[in-house]
Amino acid sequence: MPVLHAVLGAIARPAITLLSKRRQPRIDGRVAVSGLDGEVEIIRDRWGVPHIYASTERDLFFAQGFTHAQDRIWQMDLNRRTAAGRLSEIVGGALIETDTIARTLGFTRNAVLDLKNMPAEIIEVLTAYTDGVNAHISGIGGRLPVEFTLLRYRPDPWTVLDSLSYVRLLTWILSYGWYTELVTARLIKAIGPELAADLRIEYPSDHVDTLPNGIEVGPLLSKSGDSPAGGFISTGGGSNAWAVSGSRTTSGSALLANDPHLPLRLPSTWYENHLKAAGYHVTGVSFPGLPGVAIGHNEHIAWGMTVSFVDAQDVVVERFDPARPRMYQTADGWLEAESIQETIKVRRRKEPVTVEVLLTRNGPVLPQIDVGKDRKAVIRAMSLGPARDAAGFIGINRARNWAEFREACRSLRATQVNFLYADIEGNIGYTATGAIPVRASGNGTLPVEGWADDSGLVGEIPHEEMPHALNPDQGYLISANNRIVNDEYPHHLGSIWIPGHRANRIEEVIAGSDDFGVPESRDLQLDFTCLPGLQFADLVRDLTPDDPDSRLGADLLKSWDGVLDAASAPGAIYELIRRRLLRRLLEPALGPEMTQQVMGDGTHPLLASESEYVTYDTVILLRLLRGTEDRESGASPQWVERAGGTEAALEWALADAVRQLRSTQGNDPAGWTWGNMHKMTFAHAMGLRQPLDRVFNRGPFQIGGDSDTPWQSAYPASGPYSATSAGQSYRQIIDMGDLPGALAMYAPGQSGRLGSRHYDDLIKPWLAGEYHPMLWERSQVDSERRETLVLAPDGG
Repeated sequence: MPVLHAVLGAIARPAITLLSKRRQPRIDGRVAVSGLDGEVEIIRDRWGVPHIYASTERDLFFAQGFTHAQDRIWQMDLNRRTAAGRLSEIVGGALIETDTIARTLGFTRNAVLDLKNMPAEIIEVLTAYTDGVNAHISGIGGRLPVEFTLLRYRPDPWTVLDSLSYVRLLTWILSYGWYTELVTARLIKAIGPELAADLRIEYPSDHVDTLPNGIEVGPLLSKSGDSPAGGFISTGGGSNAWAVSGSRTTSGSALLANDPHLPLRLPSTWYENHLKAAGYHVTGVSFPGLPGVAIGHNEHIAWGMTVSFVDAQDVVVERFDPARPRMYQTADGWLEAESIQETIKVRRRKEPVTVEVLLTRNGPVLPQIDVGKDRKAVIRAMSLGPARDAAGFIGINRARNWAEFREACRSLRATQVNFLYADIEGNIGYTATGAIPVRASGNGTLPVEGWADDSGLVGEIPHEEMPHALNPDQGYLISANNRIVNDEYPHHLGSIWIPGHRANRIEEVIAGSDDFGVPESRDLQLDFTCLPGLQFADLVRDLTPDDPDSRLGADLLKSWDGVLDAASAPGAIYELIRRRLLRRLLEPALGPEMTQQVMGDGTHPLLASESEYVTYDTVILLRLLRGTEDRESGASPQWVERAGGTEAALEWALADAVRQLRSTQGNDPAGWTWGNMHKMTFAHAMGLRQPLDRVFNRGPFQIGGDSDTPWQSAYPASGPYSATSAGQSYRQIIDMGDLPGALAMYAPGQSGRLGSRHYDDLIKPWLAGEYHPMLWERSQVDSERRETLVLAPDGG
């Protein structure tokens, strides 16, 4: 069959590509459009980035929606269908479960409430954007992409609700916590609390915090010499980002860098654009389907973000009455769950599927999760609560200073991220966003019983008391999904932070330099140093195995510099040991299924594709191997005793890794590389089925890194070693004293249209660690101009 698929793919690719080329959007010339106040100029540069110039904000957002639709309308349609639970309409019965989950979580239900509470000025922005999208859907500026032809359907008109539903989908994806509670509870049930504690998620004490001094607000800098009086702020983040004060930079200006880590897809999650109208000038990457810029800079400030991994989700176990299926028990008596009947249309089926969604006072019931007889699992998630996040992002785009930026972040209740900040006055800052619960009892590490008196919430952390910092004494801020604050912070934020391996490496580089600049930021974003790999290599340094394979593996690790690039042979040894040895230590006690969960396996991709355990495999492995009778800091020795002791376990793992490499990469160690095992593919949704993967996908490409290297290239617990979990989805470096010199890069390309030269043209430069300028001044844009499309008022 693989040969047949290869042949069919070779035939289909040129034919479908040719068909798609004939359906490319019009990006040059002049087009008449109804509803504009004046002419809008859309200049595309040689990287395919549109620079949009309009006289009014309404025209600007109209043109952004139009441009998004020209390059990404099928992606936008797929995303809104995912949020609304309408994928089965175009795909068929295979995605009924996905649609059911989306309806259960209620992204569109919540979007309806968001729309009712949205400020009128933001509704105007969303409406202008929507009008622009629909102008292209109606046929202006080119035909629809080839995906619609292959699936034989046309997109419905875009609505404001589609944008807000997509916001809800995004904020859900970026929130964490609930599934790890279930895994921890299952683990305790399987082996008891004492042994389960050996496998605990616990942030290492020698890993850095984003705010080591807690909330820290220094003097606000101003080049004019004016300093506002106190009162503008109260004193009382998968990705990397750093902000460095001018006191530590080469240029003397503040510097901000960010590289968000997301699954790498085709097309990209991001869309780069430059927007300019009277009183509005911003550039960076946006989400197709939403107006404005998500990460970037304006004339005054720059910002980046990382996922914060605060714990704002809980599993609440509700007790239902078997005689009255909608009645559930509370401390105040029995209540009736709200019942919503959802109708899911399914392609090629005459009758739709009807599902019942139950809502308790704590949240939606998840029938997919088994928690026992007459019990149902409910997700209580702050990201599913009231929010106006679309207003927050537009507010950030308009912010001119730290106070306005912080105020805009107040609206980001569903978006649980770390924001790093820098401005042209020399200030750097950090703030955490999102509504964070204050629980009546417990710390969110285990499910709670909904009928207990103390199972509820008693409030949320006030915005003024959320972690934040301005101009800290150390002169820099770092966020790499690591712990935000230490235990002295008065509120509980959670315990599911990503280990600080990346953060430690970033701090090592920045703290060691008083002359840090754009080149150093570039080198750091491209850094493949693997600190836990070096820690593991230290464990084998004194080994002198008798077995020749074990000795070869030990010698390779002893010579390793910790650089986990694609060419690394020691890196391949380490990565094989990292998974296979941990499995060998866990399976005798846990069995295969529970072991896989502790190694990070999740459930349905829309619910939780992975748990936070996935990032703690190295921490847990090192804890078990080191062992100790001090259970506060180590683990019971019985884990390694089952494997013959630490030395025997290490020698087995070294020999096993060498034999694995011999069987897959040949007998000569000189030919062994991490890249031969670790590859990534930019996968298109149409490429999930053969032979269309050979038409729409790009790759595989060898790549270095793992979850612990600054250039993150993580693989899933369920499918090592393909780099599909998270990678550098975007890179930006901004010196606030030189906005025209800002740099960016992302892959695979700007266009989602197969056959466009911008479909995959950025893959090679992205892999090579290159950047392109974020063109800012009009003279820069004109010098790189490739096409110009003018949108003119109808009749103009």
